[in-house]
Amino acid sequence: MYNKLNNNHLYDGFRLQEVYFNCIKPKFKECHIVFTERIVATFDDTDKRYHSRVVVLGYPCIISIKGLTKALALYKDYYNIKNIMPEVGERIKEDIYNLVNKNLFKFLLKYVIQCIFYIFFDEGFCNYSFCLHFNNHWFSEVYEQVNNINKKLKFSKLFCEHHKNLFYKIKN
Repeated sequence: MYNKLNNNHLYDGFRLQEVYFNCIKPKFKECHIVFTERIVATFDDTDKRYHSRVVVLGYPCIISIKGLTKALALYKDYYNIKNIMPEVGERIKEDIYNLVNKNLFKFLLKYVIQCIFYIFFDEGFCNYSFCLHFNNHWFSEVYEQVNNINKKLKFSKLFCEHHKNLFYKIKN
């Protein structure tokens, strides 16, 4: 279960990858995924600042469990509400923690799939927002995908045609 009370320090995702890489014995086309409670970030050269991430693709891939609530942006009105009525903002955040806890496996499934596609097929993120391999930035987008998993849609309907074909290559 996700624990929201851990520290809030930001860790450089690429430096963490170096540390984890030195702890494993990598083999060609082997997928190593590190799950962490740390808030992981990468530096963006465009705006010259760090951005929190849920997933850092590379070798090994890193999935930040805490990033599910810290890295994904909430709806725009939340930030105004939080500043005007902090107690309401806290309740909204608590609801988000509960949603993540209730659906943690399905949230993580999305990011594990992204890691697998990256490692085995050298695939960057998908351009289709409904595809599980899409690089979502908004919590609501990810939650909608998790809800589609909850609705027990056919697994193949959770991907674009291209990524569905790649998924079946893994399966076979």
